[in-house]
Amino acid sequence: MRSSHITRLVVGFALLLATLCTQAATLRQMQLGSYNFSYYSNKTLQATMPAITRVVIVQHGINRDGDPAFTAANDALHNSGANIPEILLIAPQFWNDADSSAAKVPAGTPYWFDEQWSLGYDSMDSRHLSSFTVIDDLIRKFADATAFPNVTQIVVAGHSAGAQMYSRYAAFNTVHGSVRSGVLVKYVLANAGTHLYFNADRPVGNAASGATAFGPFTGTAACPGYDTYKYGNTNYSADGPFNYPHTLTPQARFIRFAGRKAYYYQGTSDTVPYTASNGPDDNCAAVLSGSTRLARGITNVRYQRYLANQLGVSLDRLFRRVEGVGHSASGMWNATCVMTALYGTAQMLNTTGASCSDLN
Repeated sequence: MRSSHITRLVVGFALLLATLCTQAATLRQMQLGSYNFSYYSNKTLQATMPAITRVVIVQHGINRDGDPAFTAANDALHNSGANIPEILLIAPQFWNDADSSAAKVPAGTPYWFDEQWSLGYDSMDSRHLSSFTVIDDLIRKFADATAFPNVTQIVVAGHSAGAQMYSRYAAFNTVHGSVRSGVLVKYVLANAGTHLYFNADRPVGNAASGATAFGPFTGTAACPGYDTYKYGNTNYSADGPFNYPHTLTPQARFIRFAGRKAYYYQGTSDTVPYTASNGPDDNCAAVLSGSTRLARGITNVRYQRYLANQLGVSLDRLFRRVEGVGHSASGMWNATCVMTALYGTAQMLNTTGASCSDLN
């Protein structure tokens, strides 16, 4: 009888915990310098938070759905076995012109045209604020020794368009090397639909399933914009105002980027082709890297290694496949290897998360 009663209590507590983890999150506002910014979080921000040792910034995808993006990462946090009181989870909420027209944008908060928040373009409001500057401001806030004296890691993580954003942010940002000593900034990037090239070389031959070789691009007649930003490093303002600092040469940018710690994860079932309505970017510049997100991720791994070898630099990277997972933030964040990168623990409470293998 007592055993049965205890079992019911344990099951009831587990159900309560699951409900608390998955219920709708609360949209919050914070002051960042001279502007307000929207976000979701697992904790209320205080003037000082000495208990926090790790901050995880997790980015929503193209649908600007910060609530489910936060919930997926928060569920993974509760499955990870990490010491939750020490971890601050933040999900930035970027707004666009459609949100502004629908009166969704809180007062004093910047908003961007269409998808331009995901590429570092300037906002449409009077601030003309790069979305990369917003992430700079967040990192500076959480690296502040007075407010967060015990933070040792800041993890910048994105899935899908969030990974596209943060992979470019990792290459361009000017704050990475300026945070205080003892704070590591790293990037966790999952299932991005496109990746940035740093020179004019592109896959040689058929890269539908992932490139095997690279060389000078010879298809400019068919794809004249192949090296335009967001795909390459020319004509940064082709699709909008891009005033975030970008004075480095592409080669110098890659050398700096190569030394920044980044973890790339690709779901092995993220194989919907670009020709499908829910497929990745169908621009010819994107298709050069492969037909699916998985293929493009494989191409990206090989390209980064190819270019690093050409330039004689080391890559601070981890490239991993997540077995059996498609285009799912929840599936990716709950994979054992990804949880470790996000939350810093190998003690997983979730034994059903996907396994991982090397991505070559």
